[in-house]
Amino acid sequence: MAKKKTVVMIVGSLRANSFNRHVAAYLTERLEPHVEVLELDYKQVPIFNQDFEFPAPAAVTAVRQQVQRADALWVVTPEYNHALPGGLKNVFDWLSRSVEPGLPGVPAFLAHKPVLVSGVGGRNATKYARQALSQLLKVLKLKEIVPSVGLSLPPETFITGDYVLPLEQKEALNDQVGELLAALKVVRKGSLR
Repeated sequence: MAKKKTVVMIVGSLRANSFNRHVAAYLTERLEPHVEVLELDYKQVPIFNQDFEFPAPAAVTAVRQQVQRADALWVVTPEYNHALPGGLKNVFDWLSRSVEPGLPGVPAFLAHKPVLVSGVGGRNATKYARQALSQLLKVLKLKEIVPSVGLSLPPETFITGDYVLPLEQKEALNDQVGELLAALKVVRKGSLR
């Protein structure tokens, strides 16, 4: 029996009950019948600093290994001040660095790895964070396989903390799931709807 493909989910918000974590959970539900989904735990990754780049801290090595073993990545991120969350940018800064001194350039394990991007936020639906991330992925030689999907939260969500994905948002995410499975050449078992 062939080993299941692995998708590593990278949630841009570290908050335990974040809206983007809710979106990631929905995506995981849709993906798991077809592929293995693992969430990247980068809470312990220190702020990037060349003074302790080599040898890399253990948390950085663990993140690199998980990304290296993944068949694809999926980033689900909020937007902070029209930009990427600092922790998310930091983990990509570490991933972009050479794994050995004197070996310049982006590590080979990132090259052409498929990646998808989604995000949920306020009125602009994480537009600026998704644009910045798309540019960053190009620099890192990752392959964004479909356009990103931005979702807007209803205003009352920020007061109640309750977020139920409406049907049209589920459909946009389901389309991304279908595109990823096709890119990974995974045969679907049943409908994504």
